[in-house]
Amino acid sequence: MNGIKMNRIGNSRRVVSWVLAACAAMGLAADVPLDRNLVALFADLHATSAKNNPHQREGVARCVRDVLALSPRPANVLFYGDLSFNHGDTNDYRLLKELVKPLEDAGVRWHACFGNHDRRESFFSVFPERKAAAPLVPGRLVTVVDTPHADFILLDSCLEGPVNGGIDDAQRAWLQQTLARAAKPVFVGAHHPLAETGVAGLMASNAVYTAYLYGHNHAWRPHLQNGVDALCLPSTGHWGDIGYVLVNLAADGAVFTLHQRDYYTPRPAATPEAIKPEWKARVAKNDGSQWRVSFKPEDRGFVPLFNGKDLAGWEPCNIAPETFTARDGMIVTTGSPVGTLRTARMYENFVLEFEWQHMKPGGNSGLFIWADGLPVAGSAFSRGIEVQILDPGFNVKGKNEWYSTHGDIFAVNGAALTVAGRISPDGRRSFPSEERTRPSPEWNHYRVVANNGDISLSVNGKEVTVAKAASPRKGYLMLESEGSECRFRNLRIKELPSTGPKPEETARAADGFVPLFTGTDLRGWKIPEGDNGHWKVLNEVIDYDARSEAAGDKSLWSEKAYKDFQLVVDWRIKETPYQNPHVFNILPDGSEAKGPDGRPAPLTLPDSDSGIYLRGSGKYQVNIWCWPVGSGEMYGVRRDPALPPEVRAGATPKVKADNPVGKWNRFEITVRGNTVSVVLNGQTVLPGVTIPGLPESGPIALQHHGGLKDGAWNSPPSLVQFRNIFVRELSPLSVEGNVP
Repeated sequence: MNGIKMNRIGNSRRVVSWVLAACAAMGLAADVPLDRNLVALFADLHATSAKNNPHQREGVARCVRDVLALSPRPANVLFYGDLSFNHGDTNDYRLLKELVKPLEDAGVRWHACFGNHDRRESFFSVFPERKAAAPLVPGRLVTVVDTPHADFILLDSCLEGPVNGGIDDAQRAWLQQTLARAAKPVFVGAHHPLAETGVAGLMASNAVYTAYLYGHNHAWRPHLQNGVDALCLPSTGHWGDIGYVLVNLAADGAVFTLHQRDYYTPRPAATPEAIKPEWKARVAKNDGSQWRVSFKPEDRGFVPLFNGKDLAGWEPCNIAPETFTARDGMIVTTGSPVGTLRTARMYENFVLEFEWQHMKPGGNSGLFIWADGLPVAGSAFSRGIEVQILDPGFNVKGKNEWYSTHGDIFAVNGAALTVAGRISPDGRRSFPSEERTRPSPEWNHYRVVANNGDISLSVNGKEVTVAKAASPRKGYLMLESEGSECRFRNLRIKELPSTGPKPEETARAADGFVPLFTGTDLRGWKIPEGDNGHWKVLNEVIDYDARSEAAGDKSLWSEKAYKDFQLVVDWRIKETPYQNPHVFNILPDGSEAKGPDGRPAPLTLPDSDSGIYLRGSGKYQVNIWCWPVGSGEMYGVRRDPALPPEVRAGATPKVKADNPVGKWNRFEITVRGNTVSVVLNGQTVLPGVTIPGLPESGPIALQHHGGLKDGAWNSPPSLVQFRNIFVRELSPLSVEGNVP
C-alpha cells in the first residue's frame, strides 16, 4: 500500500516540478516587494497525488503561481482548511509541502487552519515546525495573523471524523477574551460556516469591526448572517467556484476581490467542448467580483443593494428588459418607458445610501420606498412614498410651489404621509430646507433613514427633508424611470429593528407577477398578419382603433400559452361612438330580460366592446363592454344553451364594477383547472365558475371587435387601451382541489 502511495507522489512530481519552474521564471528574488496590506485567501485545497484528481493539485499550483505573479506580492497567504483530500493522508501533506514551497522561497508566509478532511497528527508529522510549543489553545491549531490595519484569526473547527465542524469551549473562551482586547478590526475564520462554529454571538457584540471568513461550501458568497458580515471562499481546485481571493487592507476598510479561474461540479469537463455553458457564464459573472467592508463604526451593518455586475436582487415592474441595465458598476435607466425597477423583497426600517447622476439637464427620476409590488390601475407607479431625484434644471410651471428640485418627499397613488419641516405651499410635499443638489452631470449622494413610518433625507452630507407617519411603512424599494438617462451607484442598505407594522401598514406583495407588456413595444405578442399598425404602443400603453386590416383573426394574442395563471390587466374604453341597438339587461341566471311579448327586450345604448380571451379560445372571453350588467361577463359561456344553468349563471357578473368610459379599470383574472374567477376594480364580479370543456392550455388575447361599413361602425368597436399587464403562472391543483 505504501508503495502505491509513493508511486502516486512520483506521478505528481511532474506537476510540482512544473510549478517550481514556472514560479522560478516569475522571479522569486527579494526584488519583488511584499505588501503586508495584501492577504491572499485559499480554501479547500484538497491536495492529493491521486492520478484521477489532477485538477485538485493543479488548482493549488495555479493559485500559488497567480499570487507570485503579483507585484507587490501579499505578505501572507491564509489556507482555510481541507488541506488534505484523503482525510489526513500523510502523502497529501507531503505534496502540499512541495506545492507551497515557492511561496516560502519568495518570502511569502502561509498560515492554515484545519477542515474535516484534515488530521492534526499527520499534518504535524510533515510540518513539525508548525506545532507551537505553547499553542494559543491546547490541542488546537489556532493562529493570529497580524497586519497593519486588521488581524486575521484562524480557528480549528476540525472534529476529526464528521463532515460538520465545531469550536470547543476552550477556543470559544480564548476567542471571547481576544476579541475583548482587540484594538483594530478582526477577521475571524475557520473552515466551517458560522452555523457550525457558533461564534456569531461573540462577534456581533464586539466593539471593533469583525467579519467571518470560511470555506467548506466551495462558493463565493458575501452575506450577512446573525448580524455578522460573512464571506464564503471558493475552492482552489476541488469543485464549485475555483480560484482565490485577494484582500487589500486600508485604514478605513478592506476590499476582497475574487480571482475565479473555473467552475465545475463534481469535476472538470473531460474536453473543452464538454464544458457546460452555465459554467462559463458563472465564471464570467463572478471573476473580479468585490466585497467591500468598512471599518468605520457608523458603517457597520450595511450590505450592498447592488452587486455592481448585474440586476440580481432587482425585478422589472412595468418596464422593458433594457430599461434598467447594469453597466460599469452602475444601475442605468434609459428613462423609457416610465416605470420602476423594484427590489426582490420588501424592507421595513432601514438606512439607505446611494449616489445618483442625471445625464441630461432637467432629468427626472425618483426613489420609491414602502411601495406596493404592482402599479396602481392606470398608472405607471405603485402606491408608496417617493423621494424625488430631480435635476435642478427641471423647470416646469409651479417650481417651488408644488415641487422643488432638491429632494422632495411625498405620497403617491393613495399612500398616506404627514409632511413636516418645510412644507410645499399646496401642503402635499415635504420640501428640503436648503438647496444642495448638484446639477447634471455631477454625482449626488442620498442618505435615506426610514424608521417606523418616519423618513429623513440627507443630500450630499446634510439632512434637508423630513416626513412622518407614512403608510404603508413596509414595502418594496423602487428606482424610477421617467424620461431620460439616470445612473445609480454604491447602493447599500442597513436594516434596522422591526417596529411591528400592522397588516394594513404593509404594502401589497408582488407575489411573483411578471410583466407581459414592456411599455415600449409589442414583444411577447403576435401582431395579426396584415394589421398595418392598428395595434400599436402609444404613450406607453397598448392602443387599438378597431380598424385592423388583417384578413383573418384580428385579436392580439400572447406568444406564450398558459395553463393555470393569474392575470392582472388594466384597460379603458376610449369612447363609445356606436349606438348599439342590441344591448340587453342580463338577469342573475344569465338570461336576458324579456318584454311584454315574452321575447328578450333590446335596449339602444352607446357601446364599445373588447375583452380578454382565455386559453386560446374566443368562446372563453372575459368581456369589456358598456352593457348594464357590467364587464367581466363571459359571453360565450353565458349564452351556450348546452351548458348547465348553474354554469351560465356563474358566468354572469354579480355586481357592476366598471369605472366610467375614459377611466382606467383593472381586471384580476384567475384561471385554475376549469374554474375562472374575475375581480374588477377590487370587487368580485365572478366568484368562480367551473366551465366544462375549458381548454387545458392556450395563449391570452386582447380582443378585436367591431366593423365598418361605408365609413360608419356597424357593431360596437374595440376602441380600447391596455397597460400594466402582469401574469403569474400557478402550480396545478392537487387531487383534492387544494393549492399545494
